[in-house]
Amino acid sequence: MGGRGAVSGITGTKALIIKFSNGTTSEFREKNGVLLKRTEGGTFEPAGISKTLNELVSNAKKNGYEHRTMNATQVKKYDEAYKENRAASSKQLDNLWFKAAPKKRKGWKGH
Repeated sequence: MGGRGAVSGITGTKALIIKFSNGTTSEFREKNGVLLKRTEGGTFEPAGISKTLNELVSNAKKNGYEHRTMNATQVKKYDEAYKENRAASSKQLDNLWFKAAPKKRKGWKGH
């Protein structure tokens, strides 16, 4: 019968974004009991921290860091917005690269 709540996986912290005092941000997610951290390339890799997301939230609160927690549905919306933003950025970079490139030459002239 699927219900709502802990059994269906809708509630609970699935992701955490922490903004540290030096201005850097880190994004953490928990999948199959493993804590993952977003790398500079945008992929998630094991964080190497032996804590849960809830422990990280309490530590962030204790240290006074800004943080944002997300449940499964919020993570899904966040990922969709992230993908759209990356696609728009990629398209813009392609256009800038095309404008900055030298004009094409016809034939073998200049090679």
